[in-house]
Amino acid sequence: MKNVKIVPLIIALLGSLKLILAASGIEIPDATIDATANGVAAVASVVGIVMSPVKKPEDTSVN
Repeated sequence: MKNVKIVPLIIALLGSLKLILAASGIEIPDATIDATANGVAAVASVVGIVMSPVKKPEDTSVN
């Protein structure tokens, strides 16, 4: 599970959820989807700024 990228997985799950809801007769207005996407993008931007973008060096020592 470590090799799975979480962001594309979440986007795919949300897209499939919307398709399943539409197939079952539940429609989500486009304005709601746009507002939700903008909110998620804003939160992701803030989290990206707050988190350290520098990757920690891997331990390559042999025991």
